[in-house]
Amino acid sequence: MITRISIHNYKSFHPVQPVPVALNPNQPVIFYGINGAGKSAIGEVIDRWWRPDNPLRHCRVETTGTGPFRCLVYNHEFVKRVIGEQEGMPGIFTLGEPDTQIDGQIRAVEDQVAEIEKELELLAANISTSEVQVANALTASQEKVWEAMLAHKGKVFNKLLEGCLKDKAKFHKELRAFQTDPGVALPTLSELEERLSDIKPGGVAKDSVTVDASELAVLEKSAAWSEPVQVSGGSRLARLIEKWGNSDWVSSGAAFAHDPECPFCQQELPGDFKEELGKLLGGDREAKVSVLSRSLKDYAAAVERIRGQVTTAEREPWVTEDDDFRAAWALLDAQMTSNLAAMERKLEHPSDPVAVAESNTANLNDAIKRINERISAFNARLGEPALEEARIKKEFWEVLCRDRLPHYEAYEAVSGPIEAQRALDAAAQTAAQERRRAAQQALNALKRRQTGADASVLAINRQLEAIGVTSFSIQRVDGEGVRYHLARPGVAQSTLQSLSEGEKTLISFLYFMELLRGSHDGNETVALDKTIVVIDDPISSLSANYIYDIAAMIHSTLLDGRSGLGVRQSIVLTHNLFFLHELLKLIGQGVGVDARQKCQLLRVVKDAHSQILPMAPSDLLNDYDALWLVLRDAKEGRVHSRVLPNTMRCILEHYFAFNNRQDDLDKALSEVAAADPTFRPLASFFKPLARFVSRGSHQDGVNVSVMDYGQFDTSYYIAKFRALFVAAGATPHFDARFPEARASEEAVAAQGAPGATAAPAPAAAAPRVTPPDSGATTSTPGLDPTAAPTR
Repeated sequence: MITRISIHNYKSFHPVQPVPVALNPNQPVIFYGINGAGKSAIGEVIDRWWRPDNPLRHCRVETTGTGPFRCLVYNHEFVKRVIGEQEGMPGIFTLGEPDTQIDGQIRAVEDQVAEIEKELELLAANISTSEVQVANALTASQEKVWEAMLAHKGKVFNKLLEGCLKDKAKFHKELRAFQTDPGVALPTLSELEERLSDIKPGGVAKDSVTVDASELAVLEKSAAWSEPVQVSGGSRLARLIEKWGNSDWVSSGAAFAHDPECPFCQQELPGDFKEELGKLLGGDREAKVSVLSRSLKDYAAAVERIRGQVTTAEREPWVTEDDDFRAAWALLDAQMTSNLAAMERKLEHPSDPVAVAESNTANLNDAIKRINERISAFNARLGEPALEEARIKKEFWEVLCRDRLPHYEAYEAVSGPIEAQRALDAAAQTAAQERRRAAQQALNALKRRQTGADASVLAINRQLEAIGVTSFSIQRVDGEGVRYHLARPGVAQSTLQSLSEGEKTLISFLYFMELLRGSHDGNETVALDKTIVVIDDPISSLSANYIYDIAAMIHSTLLDGRSGLGVRQSIVLTHNLFFLHELLKLIGQGVGVDARQKCQLLRVVKDAHSQILPMAPSDLLNDYDALWLVLRDAKEGRVHSRVLPNTMRCILEHYFAFNNRQDDLDKALSEVAAADPTFRPLASFFKPLARFVSRGSHQDGVNVSVMDYGQFDTSYYIAKFRALFVAAGATPHFDARFPEARASEEAVAAQGAPGATAAPAPAAAAPRVTPPDSGATTSTPGLDPTAAPTR
């Protein structure tokens, strides 16, 4: 079923801006519009949509339900195809005389097909619902994932996002592929930013960091630091010094023992004292002290070398910025300082053991190793910037994916079960389509046993007889079997071209209605529940006698849901009010309510371009109402202002002629024209209007257009038109028909516009007019001056 039509750049429709038309798929649709408004364009767009060579693909026709659909359009193109230059009409294969047994089988299979169609519609609706639910969940997920893009778009990592900067769907899909195992450590964005900065053009390679503290351990592990250094036992002084435990004190004071007197007690020293003192402090003790002295010097030199290496290393910012390096170096430096102090104490007091701790160089070595690895990686990046950028991009997308992973998981949790159900529905749909195909094959086989082209001939001729046409009929062409020709009583040979325009309309329409039940192809199965019917002005050139018959035929065949053929959708377009009223009357039979409850009414109007508006049945009760509607449309800009003068003339003729007040009109025209003081274009608007009315026709060489529509002020002249009714004493009738005009007149007067109507003399109440006998003026009821507005 058609749910929406969009038209532009075709005939009278706007060349750029599409005009959307929403159709109710559950009701017949009726379009009304005057000739030239654009109705036929609507039918042609629908007609060509299903053709493979459709030249109007810029327009759109949207459908709902399971297809494919069969669309049949009755319009002037259809008439040309059926009654053109060729001789005869293509035959229609329809059901012939029914065979009871076969007919029963056909009905059973058709019921089976109908049930399958219902199943397919339900499955299609379920699949559509699933797709919408998944699409909504996907959209929500895409919005959340897109936030990661927005956070980095136009910033440091913008280059790594190229290709997805404007495409949410693509970004959402591609980012999902970068999921990593939760146990995999990923770099931080700061690290990636630093690496990306490293490979900028102009980068210089870095030197490795070297700090060698390996010799510290050998010196620190020496047992000499913890062993007491004793005096030599070869001196007679050794026993006393050991008893006192002051060998270090004696060693310090030995330098002062150079006088005959003791430097400590000032007593005269024995003659061999110096010799004995040398024996006491020399030998093994002296050797051990010498070792301690060399070890201290070596350790102090090592400390200085290490500190110098660290000073050199700290010229590299990565070293000073490394917290682990700083902590490790601070610890090692403190330990070395402490050990130097202990070694110095040991040298001062060799007999006292001291504790020299083993310095922790492992932490410093680990920190230096990591820094050098970083430097090596940096230097490698400088050598291969493209490969490094690719690695950075991969890791960057992995970081983004891990950050957005909860939103992917939420989407998959929602969409997973829905997709699973959709897959089941799709499988069921495929199975149902296969069952439908098999049933259709069986139905085709049964119908081929009943199909014939003679049934259509009989049906069309019966319709002609039913509406009183006996001057012609159709017959099959002998020997051809699938073509029809025109037959007239008593005429040996007749051609379709001998038909009048009205007869062509009539026979082509009956042919079209019969084609709904059949096909030009005898092997084709007609699916009425998939048939869309469009009928464009089927009463063109027809006598009024046939309007009721055509309306009744359309209603009974297409619009009546109880007895109609059961086609999927019906669309009717017309310009004829009487035909429209007949359709609405038939549609509303037995309802007792507005016909809009059983059909959709739309109106096609045109100003510069065609527009489509909703319509109520009360908008157009008769031709006279239609004239006032055109006037209101002109005021609202829905139709071109060039229709205004002629519409006003027709209203004046209808109203004053019907009420036998022509003299009052002539008098009012003269009065208002004489009172009009303006000198603007069309200031003499009332004088040509008076001539139009008095002559009753435009068909002469003098009565040509005097109006410049480019300067036409619609509101101004509607106010002037009202002034005619005021001057003629028919103000109540005008205000009842067109209450909007009073506002226009008041606006003109308030603005002091040129040509503002002078205050009219008090109008006498117009006499109440009794309409003529029923049937005399079927197109002009309701001209009572005091009648209420019909809109």
